[in-house]
Amino acid sequence: MTRVQRPASRRPGIHQTTGSPPAAKPGVAAGADGRPIGGPGDQDLLDHHTKLTGSDLRAPSSTRRVDQPGARARIDLRHWQPEQLKRVFLEDIRRSFDLLKRLPPAVTFFGGARIKPDDPYYALARELGRLLATASIPPRTGGGPGIMTAVPEGYKTANPTPVPDAIAFHPLVSGFSEQAAVDDTRTQAFSIILPYEQKIADAIDVAEEIAQFPYRKAALYENARGLVTFPGGYGTLDELFEVWTRGVRGRHHDPMVVVGSEFWGPVLGAVEEVAVRQRGLIKASEWSQMKMADQPAAILGHLASADNVRGFETDPEAEAAAMGREIASAVETLARLPTAVTFIGGHLLPATASECGVAREAARLLTRAGVPTRVGGNAAVAEAVAVGTRAARPSAEVQGFIIKSDDTGRQIDGLKIHMAVDESITHKELIGRRCRAFVALPGGLCTLAELFSVLTQIQCGMIEKVPILLVGSSYWRPIFDAIKAQMLDGPRQTIAPEDLDMVTITDDPAVIARAVADAGGRAT
Repeated sequence: MTRVQRPASRRPGIHQTTGSPPAAKPGVAAGADGRPIGGPGDQDLLDHHTKLTGSDLRAPSSTRRVDQPGARARIDLRHWQPEQLKRVFLEDIRRSFDLLKRLPPAVTFFGGARIKPDDPYYALARELGRLLATASIPPRTGGGPGIMTAVPEGYKTANPTPVPDAIAFHPLVSGFSEQAAVDDTRTQAFSIILPYEQKIADAIDVAEEIAQFPYRKAALYENARGLVTFPGGYGTLDELFEVWTRGVRGRHHDPMVVVGSEFWGPVLGAVEEVAVRQRGLIKASEWSQMKMADQPAAILGHLASADNVRGFETDPEAEAAAMGREIASAVETLARLPTAVTFIGGHLLPATASECGVAREAARLLTRAGVPTRVGGNAAVAEAVAVGTRAARPSAEVQGFIIKSDDTGRQIDGLKIHMAVDESITHKELIGRRCRAFVALPGGLCTLAELFSVLTQIQCGMIEKVPILLVGSSYWRPIFDAIKAQMLDGPRQTIAPEDLDMVTITDDPAVIARAVADAGGRAT
């Protein structure tokens, strides 16, 4: 099955093409309810897959399903199991890149699993799939229901109607694996193994199942020639902000499109208002890298017109090896440290921001209660946490994890940098695991990506539930009001009420301290 999504309303700042989407139909798509089974005692976690692969990479629709040993529904690494987690991450990287190297670059589609076949966005996704087939460009999805099914379904129904001349795709500049067949036009998927079963869509020709979200996302955006995001929920927001952040950092050169101004306009409009216009936490040049469109010709036209597109941005063998070394080191580093409360926030947030004062006092209260603190960078948020931590105990140190490209070179008393990483994937695991609570101050695209990564993993039972506290009501409230209006109260429900209950928005440091105390010893 596949994910499907819909259009949204016009907002300034994001380039929007003309055209109106079809009227949306109401209806609730309930999510799977299953509970995780099994746990630390399960058999070898490297053999949990029901593997889906092609026996002949050049032959269309040559899918072969092979049952592997182990129960795919029994993956449960929410509790801290460093050796098993490291093995699963390394196996995810190997599986992802082994298949990616044998496939041509594809257009990747993100979108909600809860989009139903009678939704106009489902029909739009099918039409995009059909048009891609006429242009001989394979699609890639997450392999599940909703949009993830609609695109390959449409691809399979392609008729001889040619694509308009304006949608002639430029040839790739570079990054085409020697192991891939140029004429391989099969539909591709990288699905996630959830604690409950999820069937891979019948319209998928070649796929791999990945155990954990981080490298499933990487498999979707690596070796791509375009990234299209339909309406969805927390998982889609995680994917959207991750690829957007990577594009801004120059980690990929693929054209990016959000589909559905009716759906995305209010949500992204709220982010633009508070993060771009009011606070300057996202630069206008960064914001403009994402395009918004509603009509198939406009969407594919933007993808086709991009002229500096590559498949793999770097050598895939070297990339996979570097990812593996870094995540293995990250898990080993976390294993040596006590659980902590993580603080994140934008690197452009000034030290004078009121939210930094809240973080400073919250860190003081937590340290006084014997709770370690952690930060995801070395900007003003880190300094505030370090000052608060040392105010309670002068000898205390804050755990620090930074992304090398974000390193300002600042030396902060009380901040010990345990690891500086290249990959945002690794960084998210460092700040999100062994975490007693997650505190987010206002920030830009990276902060949003980190927040929705943690929310998605909790929502899907991949990490244990911990308090999620958002500091700065004037920043976070408009964003989550828009999320509620579009994803819960609107014509389609792409999240559940309990998903919103995971988040507490506050300006009071005592609320943070109480939430951590109430949560007790739980830590992912």
